[in-house]
Amino acid sequence: MSAQNISMLNEVGSTIGLGSNPGGMGGPLFGVTYTGGVSVGEYFSTGMSIGYMSLLFSNGISTEVLVRGSVPFGSKAIIGAWLSASGGYDFAIGSSKVVPAPLLSGSGGLYFRFKNGSRLYVGPSL
Repeated sequence: MSAQNISMLNEVGSTIGLGSNPGGMGGPLFGVTYTGGVSVGEYFSTGMSIGYMSLLFSNGISTEVLVRGSVPFGSKAIIGAWLSASGGYDFAIGSSKVVPAPLLSGSGGLYFRFKNGSRLYVGPSL
């Protein structure tokens, strides 16, 4: 593998949906993350994410390790499929203490490639 197949990964992501703390009630979920890492070739990327997550009445800082693979529908495809797995910790900020909670997630969906090479990833996460 040549060095030209490796590039920096700089990604800003957002999450909107429904979620739950372990054993808790479901409710609205909002999150924003920045991921820095490397992309190897066209279809694999990995990095470290840090962000903010708000779930029901708890807010926290989250850190995750991201591993993502993409499968194009054709060479240099405008649309392709992707799968992602993440693991890390959410440090929920309570009234007087910080509580670490493990995070594990898997997601998948479609990506849309723009003319400048940027991609928009869309899909559900669990």
